[in-house]
Amino acid sequence: MAVHTAVMQGAPLSADSEPDSPSVADLSKLKTYSASDKITRYFCSVCFTHILHENKDKASETSSWAVYTGALERVEGVVKVGHHAFVEDTRDGGLANHYRVLEGKELPRYAREEGSDKLPQNWTSDTLLKKEVSPNGVVAYCHCKSVSIQLVTLRKEDGEDPSKWWAVPPKNPEDLASAGRVRFMCGHCLCTSCRRSNGALISTYILLPMANVNVLDGGTSLPISFKENHPRRPKGLKRYESSPLVFREYCDTCGANVLYWTTDPKRNHIPPAVDGEPIIINIAVGLIDEEDGGARADEWVYFADYVVRAEEGIDKAGMEALKEGVKPVTVASTEK
Repeated sequence: MAVHTAVMQGAPLSADSEPDSPSVADLSKLKTYSASDKITRYFCSVCFTHILHENKDKASETSSWAVYTGALERVEGVVKVGHHAFVEDTRDGGLANHYRVLEGKELPRYAREEGSDKLPQNWTSDTLLKKEVSPNGVVAYCHCKSVSIQLVTLRKEDGEDPSKWWAVPPKNPEDLASAGRVRFMCGHCLCTSCRRSNGALISTYILLPMANVNVLDGGTSLPISFKENHPRRPKGLKRYESSPLVFREYCDTCGANVLYWTTDPKRNHIPPAVDGEPIIINIAVGLIDEEDGGARADEWVYFADYVVRAEEGIDKAGMEALKEGVKPVTVASTEK
């Protein structure tokens, strides 16, 4: 949903470099993906953790580098969030709406790069305000679009069934965010496994049941399978077992974090897969097309008002900022 990178001085150095004898890092074991003619992302070819970000300046034929802070062993005393950039691209403010104040200071929200026009809190683009939301669902896809998954609209009955805890009915008739729609549960996670698997300090997932045909192939509109070698398994996916019985799926081309699922019966919030087929998947909310409902996709998902595994976060100040940011906003009523 958002990335945090720290700008480096010069090119990456090897871990055994000394101040008096710097050694350039060997990046040959990392996969690369050119997100544009200027930007190249470097990620692990095995676990797909994003590690480095290269920004090329064609005019000077030089590069500036940044490191994904989730890949660092620690951040406190090293780097911290200073502002939100390219908020305009989110159409709805994205994570900036949940990460508003850090250590008592409101974080600037720049429309483009740092120093560009600032956007106010709770900003929404005019194009999003005018857009009619599809009644059928929304499509999630990676940057290169090798992986495309359609989220089908939940039924009213799903929100009325207590066993379907992942289906959130409208809180009240005036719930404008969902327009009266039953939404999927969504939340931010700070666990070590997500951080090390994604290279992000904050990982954000939507809980999606595979039953009731809620998850379809974005290209064919047919049900998806996540079994190895199944004909309906998305061909662009690559799997990695990040911890025992927890499987993460990534795009093998652009390295996008797509989803994770488990076969572990001890995980009380996610039922285990049956015969290699997950009951519930956790799909990265960052894959949602911002043009269809904003980066947060508030009309389709309901964000939990707590942070998952907050105690594992390595950025304690950021953790407190996020915990405060996801709390429901109370609007004072006026008696007439």
